[in-house]
Amino acid sequence: RKTLRNSLKGMLSEDGFEQAGVDPMARPETLTLAQFVALSDHMVG
Repeated sequence: RKTLRNSLKGMLSEDGFEQAGVDPMARPETLTLAQFVALSDHMVG
């Protein structure tokens, strides 16, 4: 079980997590749909 920070290393900066309002130490399975969308929006730009 990896944290989001480890899973998305090199794809999303710490600022990206902060802007998306998602804790980088959270586990992927704990994300809400809104958090998942926010992360993907920041990854795609």
